[in-house]
Amino acid sequence: MGRKVPRSTPGQQSAGFTWQGNILWGAAADGNIPSGGYRRVDPLLRQESDGVFRLSAGSPAIGAATLKSTSVAEDIDGQPRGSVRDVGADQYATSAPVRRPLVAGDVGMNAS
Repeated sequence: MGRKVPRSTPGQQSAGFTWQGNILWGAAADGNIPSGGYRRVDPLLRQESDGVFRLSAGSPAIGAATLKSTSVAEDIDGQPRGSVRDVGADQYATSAPVRRPLVAGDVGMNAS
């Protein structure tokens, strides 16, 4: 069984991390996030040809990250994070992703 992460007050650490700057959308439950650790807003995602949803121009996630760690140099697509960071795993970019999602042919016994 997993360990329950206790609720914390905004800006306080809980289980080794701080809840801040998160975006929730629609009816998504807040889980253990304290009310000051998120805002509820449409992130303006767009689905691209590879089926992945990424930030679109005008997304409130762009430039809104509160974590400034230099240890996270690339986003999930392999694109540079830069000094102004976006909320989430994807950094807004107009260029094509460097990495792509895995497909069945990439894993298992029959991987090419």
